[in-house]
Amino acid sequence: MSTLRLELRHSSFRYLSPAIAALATVLAVSSSYPSLSSWADILQSDSAATLFVAPFLAGFGAWEGLRAKRRRLLEVEATATLSLFRIRAPQYLAAMIWIAAGSISTILFLVARGAILGLDGAPNVPGLTEYVIALLYAATVGFLGAQIIRHWVVVIVAVATVLGGTVSGFFPFLPHVVTALDPLHSFAAGDGLAPNTQFFVGISVVAIALAFALLAIAMARDKRRDRSAIILFAIIAASTFFLGSSVVSAQGGNDSVLLSTKQEHWITIHSPAGHVQLKMLSLYAPVSQSLARAWGRVGALTSTSDLHFSALIQDTNPDYKNAPSRTFYRLDLNPSSAQLASDSIFVGFNDVAKCATHSIQPTGNWSLEGTVIVETWFAGVSSFQSGVSIPDPLAAKQLHALQQLTGSQARAWVRAHESEIRSCAWNRSDFP
Repeated sequence: MSTLRLELRHSSFRYLSPAIAALATVLAVSSSYPSLSSWADILQSDSAATLFVAPFLAGFGAWEGLRAKRRRLLEVEATATLSLFRIRAPQYLAAMIWIAAGSISTILFLVARGAILGLDGAPNVPGLTEYVIALLYAATVGFLGAQIIRHWVVVIVAVATVLGGTVSGFFPFLPHVVTALDPLHSFAAGDGLAPNTQFFVGISVVAIALAFALLAIAMARDKRRDRSAIILFAIIAASTFFLGSSVVSAQGGNDSVLLSTKQEHWITIHSPAGHVQLKMLSLYAPVSQSLARAWGRVGALTSTSDLHFSALIQDTNPDYKNAPSRTFYRLDLNPSSAQLASDSIFVGFNDVAKCATHSIQPTGNWSLEGTVIVETWFAGVSSFQSGVSIPDPLAAKQLHALQQLTGSQARAWVRAHESEIRSCAWNRSDFP
């Protein structure tokens, strides 16, 4: 049996890696879009999980690197004819294989989940590969750090090193390009954006360069090692770091790029009764029918009033400085929302009601209650949103009363209260 196969069987990561992968998978799923999926979202979810589990890998990597010390084999190794590099290499490779397998299994689970929900976009292989490399880098910091320090304190140092790079982005005095060089880089998906392939290639090269630098330092601790090999690894580390950092710098440290009009994929759908046409990014195809039903209902409610509209198009970068407008005209969609359709209607009132986007104190003795009642009724939900506290018990009764109106009665009520909907100037007497 080869040494590597033996190490694969006895490596502590044979048991640690599946546990960490399971934890990473749970974290990734919890940070994914609830009802949508895209390759960018998979990259974002994998990024969030990586940032959390990386310190654990650094600590366990240091613990694994101290195996000879734990078993009191350092004196035996000192008299061996093999170099420390040759002794440690199979142990290190075995750990990396187990970690890579666990990381890839997390990605495959996310891809399978995405395929069930309806996976949108194109895979960004360099981005997904970079997060596998990032986990290998975290464990490498611990393992090679143990070969340099050779003391239990290396566990704390390794964890602190990885955490330090992770939180560096929160320091405003550090240039963005500098913080972007951390292999444990946080990625955030967004509508109209795509992962920057060149950035992820560059940051992967930086991670490999840092690993070579640690390897050169660890080899320098081995007095039996030929210095020419150490110099060679140091040169490789410096040159690859320069290459990777140059690529990242050329991209301005930006992990995302704007999609061109040709790259964006849009879909158009009509409400069941044909009142409203909606145009949105293909990412929202799995929830397009619920959006069409929800906004079709709003279109029906406003069809005989001055608030009527016939088409909505998604705004991927909404700005409400010029709001309000005459009526609803765009979709502001939040892919992280668990109730995406109803939430889009609540947000849609930013384009209609003055009190939503301006610091205007509306007149009326029931302005807050009335505004919440009407928005909830328009959104088609049976009760007030969680976290909304209305002390007046009459509010729930008035919401129920609006929900009992027939189609013609509801349209007539909206037509009679156009100004109140826009101004939020509600009184109790306005409700049935």
